[in-house]
Amino acid sequence: MDVVYYPIQVIIPYELLDQQTEINEPINLVSHFGAREGESVYDFAWFPSMNSQDPATCCFVTSVRDHPVHLWDACTGNLRTSYTVIDHRERFVGPNVVSFNLDGSKIYCGYENTIEIFDVQRPGQESQKIPTIPQKRTKEGQKGIISCLDFSPDYAGLYAVGSYSHNVGIYDETNNELCLKLSGFKTGVTQVKFSMDGSQLFTVCRVSNVISCWDIRNTADVVYDLPRPGQTSQRIAFDIDPSGKLLITGDQNGNVLFYDISSETTENKHLKSMHAHQDLSVCATINPMYPWLIASASGQRKYTIDDEESSSDEEEEENDKERDSVENTIDNSLKIWRVPGHTEWYTYPTTTIETETEQQ
Repeated sequence: MDVVYYPIQVIIPYELLDQQTEINEPINLVSHFGAREGESVYDFAWFPSMNSQDPATCCFVTSVRDHPVHLWDACTGNLRTSYTVIDHRERFVGPNVVSFNLDGSKIYCGYENTIEIFDVQRPGQESQKIPTIPQKRTKEGQKGIISCLDFSPDYAGLYAVGSYSHNVGIYDETNNELCLKLSGFKTGVTQVKFSMDGSQLFTVCRVSNVISCWDIRNTADVVYDLPRPGQTSQRIAFDIDPSGKLLITGDQNGNVLFYDISSETTENKHLKSMHAHQDLSVCATINPMYPWLIASASGQRKYTIDDEESSSDEEEEENDKERDSVENTIDNSLKIWRVPGHTEWYTYPTTTIETETEQQ
């Protein structure tokens, strides 16, 4: 069984401040409600056409281990409906990844060797099952546990699917057939994301120090790599701003990194580094409606391993110091960074709005 992606049990929307609010020191965000799930949350996705002025569009879906996919009301915190997948043992199966398509009419769920598609207007068990391989013992198609999904924002009808079997597939939404398969990944793929024009695809893997940019319209080769420290099996998510010019990501050292992806040059794309957390930065994202707001999150699971083999007193003392140093560095936090300006905004100083998340 694979690792849990997001080891949390509560989804909490926060009230953000407007651009005119003055902030002189970090403050706590106020949560509207908590949507508590019964098990660990694998993934979640906001409704793509959400408008706070239209309560009917304010919703999001969650994928939970051994539970149905839940559609939550983002205004009240109430459960609207569920979409159910039951295996051959009559057990609920939570998808590894869940995503709306661009118009929000369907929900795509990723399982092992299967993509399951639900009609948003028809909750329950009725769904369309799309096998990613024709047969179990075959080299054709895309084999493995589906780990990530993304739809091309240019409405070309394409969506990218990553798997833990070291491959990425490009599918046609009209018939859900595999159009292109990208391979050569050394580890499992944890995130895929199209550029704004749909001509390029950004991918990232586990235990990898780069984010790769692929040309999917012409050569299907890697155009360039963006260096990012990430020697960890935990997911480190990245995001692209609404203009399509900037890529932002966390890294294993607690930094938030900024890259210029608009220029044609394949070198010197790094713009700025910002030390944001005292632990691994698992996520960095840009508010799609208010680009002056940047969110980053940190935290990871901590394990204590007892050495069974005997060692000298000096070695034991050194190991204890290293272990205590790692264990004492606990930073499970969510931070909202406000950056003034829109053009060349990454050169400005930043202020933070911070809230501590529940320690695991």
